[in-house]
Amino acid sequence: MHKSTGAYSSTDGLQRCVAYLFATCAHRLIKRRRMRNVQKMRHGVMDAITEEEKLLAVDALKTHILQAQTVNKI
Repeated sequence: MHKSTGAYSSTDGLQRCVAYLFATCAHRLIKRRRMRNVQKMRHGVMDAITEEEKLLAVDALKTHILQAQTVNKI
């Protein structure tokens, strides 16, 4: 913002746009990574054969979900 006029310059707008795009992209990448982790864990649960494997897979998925709920305050 220009101090004397109170108007925004084109570089201010560009900086805001770049900052918004960067924040949006970073958020999408984090969300995609989390979704990939959950998919891997779900496949681990489905592919488990023995009781021990099933318990370990479910426990890992449960821990991940609880951590996500704590971070997102669900």
